[in-house]
Amino acid sequence: MTQSLGGIKYISFLKVLATFLISMLCIIAPSISLAQTKNNSFQIDDECYQYMLKINKVLDKPVSIAMCDTLRLIAQKKHDIKAECISYSQMAIHYTQTNNDKLIKEFPFYKSFIEKTPYLQYLYSCWGNLCFLYSKTGKLNESVKEIEKMRNDAISRNNKNGIAKSYDMIGVIYFNQRDFKAASQNFLKVYEIYKELGDKNIYKTEIRLAQCYDDLGEMELCSKMIKQSVLHTPPAYEISTLTSYLYIINRNPHYFPVDEFERIKDRIDQIQSNSSTNETANTFNATISDFYSKKCSFEKALEYADKIKNPEVRNYQKLLVFQRMEKWDSAFVYSMEKNKMDQQHWQEKNAQYLASAAASIDSSHLALEKDQLLIKQLQDQKKLLELESQQQKLKIKNSNLELENKNRKLMTKQQELRLNKLNDEKKDQHIKQMELEHKYSEEQRIREKQKTLMLLALMTVTLISSLFITRLISKSRSRIKKEKDAVIKAHKEEQKQTAIALEALNNAEESRIRAKKAQQKAEESQMKAEIAQKQAEKADNIKTLFLQNMSHEIRTPLNAIVGFSDVLTSPEMVEMMDEEERNEMNRLIHVNSEMLLTLVNDILDISKLESGTYKLALSDVDANEMCSDALQSIKGREETGVNLLLRLPHKSTVFRTDRQRVQQVLINFLTNACKNTSTGKITLGYDMVGISDKPYLRFFVEDTGNGIPRDKIETIFKRFEKLDNFKQGTGLGLNICQLICNTVKGNIYVDASYTNGARFVFEHPFETSLS
Repeated sequence: MTQSLGGIKYISFLKVLATFLISMLCIIAPSISLAQTKNNSFQIDDECYQYMLKINKVLDKPVSIAMCDTLRLIAQKKHDIKAECISYSQMAIHYTQTNNDKLIKEFPFYKSFIEKTPYLQYLYSCWGNLCFLYSKTGKLNESVKEIEKMRNDAISRNNKNGIAKSYDMIGVIYFNQRDFKAASQNFLKVYEIYKELGDKNIYKTEIRLAQCYDDLGEMELCSKMIKQSVLHTPPAYEISTLTSYLYIINRNPHYFPVDEFERIKDRIDQIQSNSSTNETANTFNATISDFYSKKCSFEKALEYADKIKNPEVRNYQKLLVFQRMEKWDSAFVYSMEKNKMDQQHWQEKNAQYLASAAASIDSSHLALEKDQLLIKQLQDQKKLLELESQQQKLKIKNSNLELENKNRKLMTKQQELRLNKLNDEKKDQHIKQMELEHKYSEEQRIREKQKTLMLLALMTVTLISSLFITRLISKSRSRIKKEKDAVIKAHKEEQKQTAIALEALNNAEESRIRAKKAQQKAEESQMKAEIAQKQAEKADNIKTLFLQNMSHEIRTPLNAIVGFSDVLTSPEMVEMMDEEERNEMNRLIHVNSEMLLTLVNDILDISKLESGTYKLALSDVDANEMCSDALQSIKGREETGVNLLLRLPHKSTVFRTDRQRVQQVLINFLTNACKNTSTGKITLGYDMVGISDKPYLRFFVEDTGNGIPRDKIETIFKRFEKLDNFKQGTGLGLNICQLICNTVKGNIYVDASYTNGARFVFEHPFETSLS
C-alpha cells in the first residue's frame, strides 16, 4: 500500500516537471528564432549567407569545393535546408566554370536530395549548369537532351521556374552560337515567366536580353533592359550588373549620355572592395582600359590593363593598347605572348581529348572481347540446339511414315467402294438416257408439224397485207408529189424576196459601218492632235521653266564670283579692305564656285539618268564603311551646335551596288539635313528589313530640324522643289536621289510618322556577289 502511494506521487511529480519544461520552451522558442535571423535577400541564416558571399568570390578556384562542403555543414547545424540546397548549386557553378566533368557524376546525388525539399529552383539551377557544361565542352547533343529532360520534369511537376530555366539554357546555346535573334526570343519567354513569379533572378535575364539587343543593334530595347536589371539586382550582385552596363556603354558611346560611363565607373569603384569576383573584376578593368585607349589616354589604359588578373585577358588588352599607340615593338611582344598562351591552351585541350579518346578505345577493346566471348557461348548453345532439333526431326519423320502407310491402305479400300458405286450409277443413267431420247424424238415430230401450219398461215396474211399497203402507198405518193410541188414553188418565191431584202439590208449596214469608222478616225485624229498640242505646250513650258531656273541659279553664283573677283583685282578696293574682309570675299568666291560646280554636276547626272544610258558600276560594298565615308564628307557643313551621329549595326553588311550613286543619295540627304537643322543632331544609319519576302537594306537620315509639312511630302522629290526659297540649293538634289533610286530598283520616301524633324528613307534591294 505504501509503495503504490509512492508511485502515484512520483508520476504526479513527472507531470508537473513536464508542464514546467513545456512552458519554458514556449518562452525560449521566440528568442531562439530571433537568434537565427534572416536579414538577407535569400531568406537563409545570416551566417550561411555571409559564408555564401565569400564562396562567390572564389567560385573559379579549387578552394571553393571545400568551402561549399563547409557551408553545407553549417547549414545542417543550423537546420537550414535552403542554405544546404544553395551549397549544391554553388558546387555545380564551380564545376561549370572550371569545365570539370565531376558534375556529371555528382548531379544525380544533388537531384535526389533537392527534389525532396520545397526549393526546387536550386534543382533546376544545378540541372542548368549541367546543360551548360555539356555545351561548353562541345557536347551539344547531350546538352539538348538534358534540357529536354529538365523541361519534361518541370512540366510534370508544374514548376514554372524549371520551365523558365529550360528556355534560358536554350537561349544560352543560341547566344553562344551567335544567333542573337533566336536567343532573345527564348530569353523573352524566361522574362515573362519570371515577371509572373516575381523571381529575384529576373535581373540576369534582363542582362542577357540587353546583350542580345546590343548585338542586334536595337539600342532602345538594350538601354531599357540594362537599366531595369540595375534596379532589380540584389546588392550582393550589383557590381556584376554594373560591369555589364559599363561594357554596353563602351560599345555604344554615341547612344548614351557623355557622363554615363564615368558615373557607372565611380559607382563600381565605390562597391568593388565589398564584393567582386575575379571574372567580374577582369571584365571591369578590361572595359575601363579599352575605354581610355579609345580616348587616347594610354597611361590610364595601361594602368587598368595591369590590374587584370587573367594573363590571357591582360596580354590581349595590352596588345590592343599598344596597337592604338602605334608602338609596334611592344605590341609584337604581347602578340607573341598571346599566341604562346593560345598554343598552350590548345595543347592542353588536345591532351585532354587524346586522353579521353584513349580511355574510350580501351573500354571499346574490353567491350569487344566480352562480346566475342558471349558470341562464342551463343554459337555453342546454337550447335547443341541444332543437334537436339535434328533428333526430334528424325522421330517426327518416322511417325509420319507410319501414318502415311496406314492412310494409303485406307485410301485403297475407299477407292474400291467408290468404283463399285460409280458403275451402278452409270447403269441407271444409261437407262434414263434411253427413255429421255425416245420422249424427245416424239416431241420434236409434233413441233415440226406445228411450224409448217404456222408458216402457211403467216405467208397468206403477208400477201394480203402487201397488196393493201401497195395500193395505199401509190395513192399517198401522188398526193405528196402535188403538195411538194406547191411547197417548192412557194419556197422559191420566198427565197427570192428574202435575198432582195438581205441585199438591201447589207448595203445599208455597210454604209453605216463606213460612216462610223470615218467618224472614229476623225475623233482619234482630233484627240491625237489635242494631246500632241498639250505635250508640246507642256514641253515648251517645262523647257522655259528649266531655262528660267537654270539661268537664275547659274547667274546667282556667277554674279557673286565675278563681282568679288572684280573687287579683289581692283587696286583701289584692295587698299580699302583689311585682311579679314579679303579672306571673307575669297571664301564667298570659293563657296559660289562650289555651288556652280554642284549645279553643273546635278544637270549632268539628271541627263544621264533620264536618258537611260547610265550603266551601274556594280561592286561589293561595305555598308558601315560607306556610311562613315558619307558622314565624313559633309563634316563642316553643319551648323554650330549640331551633332553628326552614326547608328550602325555591330556587324557590318556587304551588298552589291554602285557605291558612287548610293553614297550620292546619302550625301544629298545629309546636305539637305544640314541646311534645315540649326540645333540638335543629324543621324545616319541603316538596318535590314523584309518587303514582300525580299530583303532590303533601309538607309535613313533623320534630323531635329524644321521638318516637312504633310502637304509637301508628295512633292518634295520633284525638280526645283524647295521648302524655303531663301535657303541655298537648286532643288535638284532630291530629284536626283529619286532617279538613282529608280535606277537601282529601290524605294525612297519621307517617313511621315517621324515627328522630331525630318526622316528621309532609302530602301535598297539586298543582293550579294554569291546570288
